[in-house]
Amino acid sequence: MTQSISSSSASHPVGTTFRVQNFLHNIPVRKQTALKSSAKTLQSIKALIFSFAFARPKVRFSLKVLKARSEKGNWTYAPSPKDALTEVASKIVGQDISLQCACHSVSSDGADGTVRKGWAVEALLASAGAGEPALYVHLVC
Repeated sequence: MTQSISSSSASHPVGTTFRVQNFLHNIPVRKQTALKSSAKTLQSIKALIFSFAFARPKVRFSLKVLKARSEKGNWTYAPSPKDALTEVASKIVGQDISLQCACHSVSSDGADGTVRKGWAVEALLASAGAGEPALYVHLVC
């Protein structure tokens, strides 16, 4: 059962906020294990939010780690209305990685005319010799 301890008004951006407090407070052994692997867990959470940002490139995402020693773990993705796929990737994963990729696109404009609605596919692919393979596909119907 969830219990609300206190409630107050505060300025807040529009959207959904998740706040986790006193996680595993009553289970000390699990809490100690979780604290030991917290850096790895935060990286996994960031990777998940990166996936969400690539899937919804027009939506703003923000991750703030409360009570952290530094703000190094915080991350924000704020899209601009006319961002190209390479600019989106640069904002999400950084310019160093996005520069190692090439954007490719295909659309129904060049199709044989049998498609009733227009469509476009944009793909961000790792360039030759870029290291780890990466793929991001954005379908617009």
